[in-house]
Amino acid sequence: ITLSGTYYFTYMTNAIVRTSHSINGSDSLEYAGRFYRIITNSNASLATIQGVSLNAGSDLPGNLSFMGTFNYQIGNDISNNAPLAHISPVFGKASVSHVLKPGNSRIPGVLTNEFFIHYSGWKYWNDMTPSAGKQP
Repeated sequence: ITLSGTYYFTYMTNAIVRTSHSINGSDSLEYAGRFYRIITNSNASLATIQGVSLNAGSDLPGNLSFMGTFNYQIGNDISNNAPLAHISPVFGKASVSHVLKPGNSRIPGVLTNEFFIHYSGWKYWNDMTPSAGKQP
């Protein structure tokens, strides 16, 4: 059995974040008969990103092996007390592989068959940047 993991923490200054903006006192612009909120990319003073990555693997009987990964991260715009945009939800992969080696078959070389599942968690609206609005 092989187990590994990593924890990381990044402290950023001048992180680029989306913020609401105004031009000539107006927070929206008219385009093609519809009004759109003005949003700009701006430098925030402080932000953090932290997370964990876990990995596990094991050889099983019959030339089978198992491998799994799990990743979780969070990001915070400390200056505006808001989550950072583009932070992925929980995600990972689980797989079982079978290896046909030259001694086991008439196929030259190695043939690997793998069954895997990629998974991803939810990202809730309260984990989104406020300036993202109700956009998917």
